[in-house]
Amino acid sequence: FVKVQQQKLQKLVTETMQLKALLPKVVHGDILHATTKLRHLEMVLEDRDKEVEKLRLDCEHLRAKLDIALGDCQKEKEDKLKARRQLSDAQRQLEQQADFCTSLGAVVCTLLWRVSRSEASVQAILVGCKVKEFFTLASQTVESYVKSMPGDFKTEDAGGDESQFVLAMAGIVTNIAATACGREYLMSMPGGKTILDVFLQILMELSTGQCIKFKTLILMTLYNVSINTSGLLYLAEKQGMVKLLCWLLEGEQDAELRCHALRLIQSLLLEPGTSQEVADGVRSCLPEHFLQSLVANRHVELRDAAKELHEDLQAIHIKA
Repeated sequence: FVKVQQQKLQKLVTETMQLKALLPKVVHGDILHATTKLRHLEMVLEDRDKEVEKLRLDCEHLRAKLDIALGDCQKEKEDKLKARRQLSDAQRQLEQQADFCTSLGAVVCTLLWRVSRSEASVQAILVGCKVKEFFTLASQTVESYVKSMPGDFKTEDAGGDESQFVLAMAGIVTNIAATACGREYLMSMPGGKTILDVFLQILMELSTGQCIKFKTLILMTLYNVSINTSGLLYLAEKQGMVKLLCWLLEGEQDAELRCHALRLIQSLLLEPGTSQEVADGVRSCLPEHFLQSLVANRHVELRDAAKELHEDLQAIHIKA
């Protein structure tokens, strides 16, 4: 046994009684607080459940839209693939048609080129209802032909339909300009002057040694036009004409081309109003020793043409 003092025992009893009195109050307050908190949490949980349910419904709705979008995307892919195949087929057909048209144009224009050697044929061509359209088409064709070639590859493909098509068109224009009625037509119609301007522009754009046959035909056309009084004046007044011809003479090595360049310069010297200016331009662009080298050239026609030009230049110089 343990002996406890009466005073301490009484104190312990008093404290025990106080705890018994306070315990219900404390426990009841905690329970009430806990109950309130629990209800709040239950409400929060219920709201969260509602939100989760709403999100689930939204998710299902979005999934349904995604499935529809995926279906539309797949259909669009199939449609694009189909369209691409159709486009490929159309391009192939277009290329075939273009090749056919080019081949047909080359054949027809080559035949017309030969036929147009006759003055009667040229007269028949010029009274036709499609002659204006021909000159417009010829201008557009030769211009697009030159522009479509890569910069360093502007050479003639002798066996190509497109090249033959363009050469034949230029040849037809050359033959038309070889007749009096043809020259008159070219100088009296806007389409005629347009193709002459296109020809001059092409001579400027093509590099040395390229498209020799095409250049030669152009020079022949310009020379034929210069036989006409209006044509001679039109060419003589063209800015840079003499410089262009001198550049061709010095840069090109083809004898026939250089002959036609010389003849065109000679023709320009016949225009009284610009003969002195043309002569001065030739002297400034072509050194005397170069002209002498042409006079001594082994090619007979080139040598004779250079000799005649040299004599004409001397005659104009004496008159001045």
